[in-house]
Amino acid sequence: MIKSAVHYRCAEEADIPQLAKLDKLAHHTYWSKEQYQSSFINQRQQIYLAEYAQDIVACIVFALGVDEVEVLQLWVVAEFRGHGIATHLLNYMVIEGRKKIPQARFILEVAENNQAAIQCYSRLGFVVIAHRKGYYHINGERVNALIMNLTQNNIEE
Repeated sequence: MIKSAVHYRCAEEADIPQLAKLDKLAHHTYWSKEQYQSSFINQRQQIYLAEYAQDIVACIVFALGVDEVEVLQLWVVAEFRGHGIATHLLNYMVIEGRKKIPQARFILEVAENNQAAIQCYSRLGFVVIAHRKGYYHINGERVNALIMNLTQNNIEE
């Protein structure tokens, strides 16, 4: 039911304050309004979001490099997790990335204690290619980061 009622669109400048507010509620590595504003005006970055009943419930920010596309930020509001929203956002990123950079490499970074996200990424074909020891500071503790690369094509196009 939720999945069919979710609508997706590119972010507008007016969305930025709400994105920053919801991001802070969604996880520990949140962005400020200024970071969203910087991404919004950057021609090499895109912000795509999901809405349910006209409320923003998820967001992905990704950067288009010379030969790679990198997830900069991805979150889903807690009560909307597990409904395929993050998968849809990642599918969109890969489709758009391949339009602009046909041979692009797709990478992302995730805290190694975020098992739900790691499982989602793995299902889509992302694999761990590197670690950053103690990269995140979450709840007063250092948490390693995993760098993941899309190696299999389990993305729906």
